Amino acid sequence: MPPLADELAKLTEQLAGLVPFDPATVVTMQVVSDAQDGLTILCSLRRGGDSLQLGTAAGVMIGLAAGVGLQCCIRNLDQTGGRLELLLARTAGS
Repeated sequence: MPPLADELAKLTEQLAGLVPFDPATVVTMQVVSDAQDGLTILCSLRRGGDSLQLGTAAGVMIGLAAGVGLQCCIRNLDQTGGRLELLLARTAGS
């Protein structure tokens, strides 16, 4: 079973081909916690990005994670500040 950080890298690569913008230029994704129960990823808007792009990137990441048997959910949404956290974890059966 690959580490969650490797799974995140794969999901991030797939994200670029599924959204109508270059996610690397508008959203920064940084792992802020790598705990046994999962990864916490801080997603922040870069200059020129907007909250729709942030939400789109997060939503697509949630769908991609589900497609490979992982759980992904949004925590600590700060729409005004252009930030949110994603929690990426293994499902009970994985």
